[in-house]
Amino acid sequence: EYIIWKRCRNFSDREGIFFCDRWRIFEAFIADVGPQPSPEHRIDRFPKSDGNYEPGNVRWATGNEQCNNRSNSRRIAYDGETLTIAQWARRFGMSFQTLRYRLERGWPLLQAFTATVTKRKPHIANRE
Repeated sequence: EYIIWKRCRNFSDREGIFFCDRWRIFEAFIADVGPQPSPEHRIDRFPKSDGNYEPGNVRWATGNEQCNNRSNSRRIAYDGETLTIAQWARRFGMSFQTLRYRLERGWPLLQAFTATVTKRKPHIANRE
């Protein structure tokens, strides 16, 4: 927790992101955000990923949660729900790359989500 706190504080100093004055003291930071839930969790600026490190805009998050919170993550609305491509891919049991490929080629959403994923045979160069 201390290493994560120190990294956030140093990052904010270098990048011009506000780090609330109260949190300059490690114990105050932990009192507000709580202990790290697991070694896989890191501090994430949420709900505003471009916001400051301050109460109400941080959470402990896994790598997947942090990726879904990036400002450049493409979100897709389908059946009354809006998720990132990665979230939809997990929901439908396929790789992110497969779903992104289908969407980039203009597949209708339902087909992109539900078409059977086929394994491609690896390309073997002619060895003559």
